Amino acid sequence: MIDKKRNFTITNTGENNGLMTGDVYGGITYIQPENTVSTFSLIPSLIEKLAELANVDDEDMERSYKLNPIDLMSYTIEEKIKYNDVIKYKELIREYSLYGSICEQAFNIIDNNNVGIKRKVLRSVSVLYRECKGGILLENRASTQPEMDIVRLNADRILDFVKRDLESRITRNDNLFVEEIDEALMRIICYAFVECKILEKPQVV
Repeated sequence: MIDKKRNFTITNTGENNGLMTGDVYGGITYIQPENTVSTFSLIPSLIEKLAELANVDDEDMERSYKLNPIDLMSYTIEEKIKYNDVIKYKELIREYSLYGSICEQAFNIIDNNNVGIKRKVLRSVSVLYRECKGGILLENRASTQPEMDIVRLNADRILDFVKRDLESRITRNDNLFVEEIDEALMRIICYAFVECKILEKPQVV
């Protein structure tokens, strides 16, 4: 740093890459930029592949990707929706959960270049869920309500949190429309819901 009480004149002489300034009054502070490390998310690749696979008409979608709800698991999607008291997202979950195989296909295609992408993405979603759930339980630590009741009261809030976080990982992409991104995000969230990475598994008696 140069003494603030002194004034300096800087000229454009010598080899300085053409940088020039005039009179400088006061102090000069030199800032050395810190080294940064770029990080990348698997979500944009998955979003792009889902948008590509979903670019078919309704008839092809039904024939290629729709699942039989009976074959999904030991409990129905409707049972899980009711068990967690999902309201805001229930219609979207009912619709998109029937087309989970499109997510499977997208995972399989991308897995050729990124081995284990399904495990990594679903684990990341699960961590997001548990982090949000833990924060909500912390907010309600003085409550006498059972933990599951607190989760039910905040089910849609939790889904909002997961959706926003996944959305924040998507950088500008000239190959995709906003509508394609929104639809693909919901497919991922609904798939994770079915796979029990978001919200709680119904206690089937």
